[in-house]
Amino acid sequence: MDIWTSLGAFAFFESERLSFRPLIFLDRFDLHEIVSNPKNLQFFFPATQTQHETDCLLVHYFMKEPLGVWAIVDKELEKMIAELGYFLNASYWGRGLMTEAVTCLSNLALTAMGMDRIILIAHLENKASIRVAEKSGFKLVSRFKGADRYTRTMRDYLRFEKEENCE
Repeated sequence: MDIWTSLGAFAFFESERLSFRPLIFLDRFDLHEIVSNPKNLQFFFPATQTQHETDCLLVHYFMKEPLGVWAIVDKELEKMIAELGYFLNASYWGRGLMTEAVTCLSNLALTAMGMDRIILIAHLENKASIRVAEKSGFKLVSRFKGADRYTRTMRDYLRFEKEENCE
């Protein structure tokens, strides 16, 4: 089975508190709540200003090629709270949800999808992502400089890896 078939087979799955699924147009208001707040996007792209901008982002970036992109949904509230790329609605910070999501997805990739290794890249100053990587069983393997794809400024990055024989 190739990677795309594997991603298609696991387009929908669940962890204890979260559901993972492709983004749909009905996510537009939840996504706008996330991407219109600059606090949620410090290490990504500029916040959207209007619902129309969010709708275009949703369709052209998240829905156009959905394999490997998951909406993370709070099962209790049935509300999209994050995208695994990943940014998380600030209202949900500090609950361990992103650690749960990253652990679940990386374990799925290493076991059910048969991948040998998962790589996670985090900005050096993104302490929350670094904690998520460490708590999800990723090991720091290198530090490097690179151009931020949105601001094009040079930044420091950390590369983490998780291999199939890791717990």
